Amino acid sequence: VPAEATRFEGLVARSVNMREVFSVLDRVGRTELTVLVTGETGTGKELVSRALHDHSTRKKGPFIVFDCGAVARNLVESELFGHERGAFTGAVQARAGVFEQADGGTIFLDELGELPLELQPALLRVLEQREVRRVGDRRVRPVNVRVVAATNRDLRQLVEEGRFRQDLYYRLAVVEAHLPPLRSRPEDIPLLVEHLLTSSGFAHQVRGITPDVEAIFRSYHWPGNVRELRNVVLRAIPFCSGSLIDLQALPEALRSASTGTATRREATALPSPDAGLTYHAAKEQLVDAFEARYLEDLLERCDGNLSKAARDAGVDRKTIARMLKRHGIQVRGED
Repeated sequence: VPAEATRFEGLVARSVNMREVFSVLDRVGRTELTVLVTGETGTGKELVSRALHDHSTRKKGPFIVFDCGAVARNLVESELFGHERGAFTGAVQARAGVFEQADGGTIFLDELGELPLELQPALLRVLEQREVRRVGDRRVRPVNVRVVAATNRDLRQLVEEGRFRQDLYYRLAVVEAHLPPLRSRPEDIPLLVEHLLTSSGFAHQVRGITPDVEAIFRSYHWPGNVRELRNVVLRAIPFCSGSLIDLQALPEALRSASTGTATRREATALPSPDAGLTYHAAKEQLVDAFEARYLEDLLERCDGNLSKAARDAGVDRKTIARMLKRHGIQVRGED
């Protein structure tokens, strides 16, 4: 049942599907249940996890974020569970892992689908036993944490492919909250823009957007979702000559999309999925094809500049680099 309110902690939305998410968050926020947040890159998974923390009895405790895809494979175990002095080359002193750091609060495991398969049993053990063993230590240490995890991958499909443990999936997905992409809820855009303008963090006189800009925003595909919208809005503020964001304040890439050609090209250039695939397999194949085409177009538009590509896409540089590596796309040119 959708919540009546259009706000939940730091989140805003008017669409029915997002207010349904708000209803789920409100119901589970004050419990100790593990929550799995799913959705495309930039849909606000970390903001949802923060909102859950702020809505919980643990809100005065720490909120620790760990990106499973941003740490070298040989360091993930040490970062998660900690290590003792001398446990490996370079371990000059003992260090607590993120689970110990989050004791009494919430740990947010982002990009969970990137967690190496060989480390998944150790994570499962922590979730079941609520205790950790540092690398190089025989002792176990109790931890009192709530776990919120997030992924933009289809974990059920990864389970079928043997790339993610089924028992770990069920332990994490006690409650699942799916965040819809921004393109599927254009009615949220005016409220989001208002929220972004009032929470920008710096002084300005901009109070809204012109009807032309709203029309572009509503029709644009938003591959970077809310994160991309935020970047576009904040970038436009210093280029406004009045109190409204107009066409001239938008980046060229978005102005050119006003004709709709970019969206149509992305929609028509995707291949049909292979015959005989399951729904999840066909969906992942199409998402992979879209990602590859989008990244190629993005790099061409940005002359191979990875930092500019990340800014235009509304995602961080590490995410762009990881996606490029996954699709085998070489960067021509240097930042």
